[in-house]
Amino acid sequence: MKLTLIIVTLTVLTAIVAILYLQFPAAEKAFQKDADVFRLRHLEYYGSLIEEYRDKTGKVPLQGNADVPIYVHIANDEQVAFTKNGPPQPHKVVSAAAFIATLEAGLGRPIDEFYDPQFRPYKKPNFYIYMVTGNTYFFAVHVSQPFQFAKRIGDAYHKIEISNSANAQNGACDPKLLFDSQEFKFARDQQVDKDRLFAEREKAYLHFTKQP
Repeated sequence: MKLTLIIVTLTVLTAIVAILYLQFPAAEKAFQKDADVFRLRHLEYYGSLIEEYRDKTGKVPLQGNADVPIYVHIANDEQVAFTKNGPPQPHKVVSAAAFIATLEAGLGRPIDEFYDPQFRPYKKPNFYIYMVTGNTYFFAVHVSQPFQFAKRIGDAYHKIEISNSANAQNGACDPKLLFDSQEFKFARDQQVDKDRLFAEREKAYLHFTKQP
């Protein structure tokens, strides 16, 4: 009970700091720069787990669970209200909890969960997206900086997507090639100014889908 109270208190305090942090353009830019580092780390984390799952099971997570494309919004309770149901074409939306449970079943171990560090959207989605169609998956995060390996969508809005079927047509990146590239490593390893703020947010949601 005491631990839960501490986590809730820290979450509230970091949320207040983040809100104040975003009140000024320079501070907002600094927040996004820090947040992008964590988004890249989370992309590598989930991408590595998906690839490990594929190596162990011979298929991608949620493959065969529907006859239409499956979408998963990796969003916590602060973010879920901002998710969309996907494209107008026929599809199925599966919960983040089901996605996490599927990964754990295939890997044979529990895993941590990571979410976009921004609770309210600003110019771009504030949640991650997993999509599977047939035996092909896509996993996307959205960042503010124009990284060499990101696709520009709008102002301070860029998309980085990995896939086991990456090609020039879909614009996705091969996860191994991306994670091994010097450009990605350099961006991922940048120093974070407000490390405590982001670390507390991660800690509060490490097992979010398993909370009662």
